[in-house]
Amino acid sequence: MLDDEDLRNTIAQNAFDLAKECYWPEIGIKYNELAAELIKNEGVYKTEYELADESELKFEYPPIKLNHLQTMTDNTGMLQHARYSIPDRSHGYCTDDNARALLLSVMLQDDVQDVDELNRLSSIYLSYIDFAWNPVKGRFRNFMSYSRDWLDEEGTEDSNGRAIWALGYAAANSNRSNFYLHSNSLFRMSFPVVKSISHPRALAYSMLGLTYYVKTHGDAEVIELLKEKAYQLYGFFAKTIDNEWLWHDEKVTYGNSRIPQALIFAGWYLKDDKLAERGLKILNWLIDKQFANDIFSPVGNDGWLTPQHKAQFDQQPLEASGMVDACLQAESYTKDEKYSSYALKAFNWFTGDNDTGEVVYDFATGGSRDGLMSGGVNMNQGAESTISWLMSLFNISLYLRETKKVSL
Repeated sequence: MLDDEDLRNTIAQNAFDLAKECYWPEIGIKYNELAAELIKNEGVYKTEYELADESELKFEYPPIKLNHLQTMTDNTGMLQHARYSIPDRSHGYCTDDNARALLLSVMLQDDVQDVDELNRLSSIYLSYIDFAWNPVKGRFRNFMSYSRDWLDEEGTEDSNGRAIWALGYAAANSNRSNFYLHSNSLFRMSFPVVKSISHPRALAYSMLGLTYYVKTHGDAEVIELLKEKAYQLYGFFAKTIDNEWLWHDEKVTYGNSRIPQALIFAGWYLKDDKLAERGLKILNWLIDKQFANDIFSPVGNDGWLTPQHKAQFDQQPLEASGMVDACLQAESYTKDEKYSSYALKAFNWFTGDNDTGEVVYDFATGGSRDGLMSGGVNMNQGAESTISWLMSLFNISLYLRETKKVSL
């Protein structure tokens, strides 16, 4: 062949002609033609989860995949941001995301086969929160650089509220005795923080942690603290609850659904219908503002929601996750299945039932992209987005298994 140029050229041309047939656009066309022929000749077949009550709803969801969660986690904690699917070290870490990650890892403890790996991740997230505690300030720090230098002395009310939520949940639900003991110690240490919290959203986060804790442990001191914080949050809506603009402020920003979720959950545990009914009224108002054309269209952070205007973009995974949880909490309390219908629609925001018709979940990595922009999907896959997706997938799957008796 080295001495025969004509033979070499013939073989090269044959290889090139074959390669053109294997070029992806050509393969894509063949797949499309095959699918069209199958539909024409055989009809459409797909795997479906049959509901015990023979409901018309059918569900098909991907499995829980922790690849991207693992990629975003190092020995210090979970990094905040990513450039596409690669961790962006320039933004370091925060308590917000490590609290969310701890909450998720405890939620998944009975649903992930690799228990040792899940315990390793839980240990990292709990260790970060432990290190975040500033005994001088009596609060949790929030931001840490990649070089492990704290960038603040005390975090925001939101970040402290999220830490309390995660610790309360872990102390109530962890099946590892050492994780329970550690999270319980931090949780009880943070009571003065809970008492000082005054912002509605941070109140909601801390109330969720308190309610999960007393649901398991029934501690009298924690129950009284929960009552105090629940009525503090309840009071924020005293002057507006019957108005057309129901919200406590002139602007609806982010994490909105956690407020009604916390009121409904606390009202259920405390057997206080007044709390729960206020939560339901707030949730119904948020549903009215954020569902259109049978899809979830959350408040965008490019201008938020005011009495005069609703920003359509940038829509965040955090909002879909919060709406899923609030609606499932509402259905658990009311037994009204309209709320699970809204929860499913909010979940489907991740998989393409949204204002742009684009998939936000990344099937390859198991992570979630950072949101919907006016120009399309934000292709970065940060910690908050990925945790929001995994929490939503877990909670929807749990609802279907336990309530609808779906075999997943």
